[in-house]
Amino acid sequence: MSFGSLVKVSSLPPQLIRMFLDVFASLPQRVIFKYEEDGLEVPSNVMYKHWLPQSDIIAHPNVRVLISHGGLASTTEAVHHAKPLIAIPFFADQFKNAWNVIYRGGGILLDFDSISQNEFSQALKAVLKNPDYTQNMRRLSQQFRDRPMTPLQTAVYWTEYVIRHQGAPHLRPASVN
Repeated sequence: MSFGSLVKVSSLPPQLIRMFLDVFASLPQRVIFKYEEDGLEVPSNVMYKHWLPQSDIIAHPNVRVLISHGGLASTTEAVHHAKPLIAIPFFADQFKNAWNVIYRGGGILLDFDSISQNEFSQALKAVLKNPDYTQNMRRLSQQFRDRPMTPLQTAVYWTEYVIRHQGAPHLRPASVN
């Protein structure tokens, strides 16, 4: 579980943090939890760290679900690695990013302002038990990865394009001027 770099889990209401941990304690699986402060008492199946190499962890074959705020990087990593998403968006583009995955059957969207322990527990169990979420994310991952060039090749191409065309002013929107 990670809410990115802008939302600090340690700043959430203590009862919400306790609710997350209580649900995690009820699971047979191990849970990796990004938490920014020391001294948090966690169940025996929960490991927490201040920082984690999120993409590397999500890529691991034993990871079954990502609980996230729906940020662009987290959502992209979940799709890329075909991991179902439980999204709890807070602000800005997080709602749209999460909805793009949820709409396609890749996870469940929960409302931060009204989330209950039962709702969170049911969502987590649904994603863990229903293979449709993983199958849908595999399909989305295949579609996402089906590109004529790798991301690095694309970055190199567009960098060289801008150089060849002296800054590519023809690609700038009129609203910039």
